This record gives sequence, structure tokens and C-alpha cells, in this order.
Amino acid sequence: MTLAMPIFGSTTLPTKARFANTSAVGQRVIYVTAPVPEAEAWLWRNPVALAMVQSGIEDSRDGRIVRAGSFADAITAEDKDA
Repeated sequence: MTLAMPIFGSTTLPTKARFANTSAVGQRVIYVTAPVPEAEAWLWRNPVALAMVQSGIEDSRDGRIVRAGSFADAITAEDKDA
């Protein structure tokens, strides 16, 4: 197995990257990836949290929402300093 090598069509920063690899049986495999910011990568590594987010998006899309009201009372002085 060889190390994956990035293949880009231009010198500009791509929105998607293609990586080529050779499998153990000699097949050439190309992977297309999209960059994920490190601050958001945890979600993709946590299948339970990802399923909850996807479920919430589906609920919202299908109109299954509950108005929670204002969260203004929950803000603390520490939150305001952040």
C-alpha cells in the first residue's frame, strides 16, 4: 500500500481534494474529500451526536419545531465577557 498523494487540478486552494491510493491487490482507488474545520471535526467523529444533529435538521425541515422562547434570561455576566 502506498501513501495517499493529493492530486489538485490547479494551484488554488480546492474545496474538494482527491487522493489516489493503490490497494493491496493493485487497484487504483481515488477518494474525493471535502475539508472539515477542526473545530467541527468532533461532530463527524461522534456518530451519536451526528445522528442527533441530522434528526434535528430533518425535524426542522419537516416543520416539527417547538418555540423555546427567549434565552436572554440564561445569559450570565461571564457569557457577555466571552
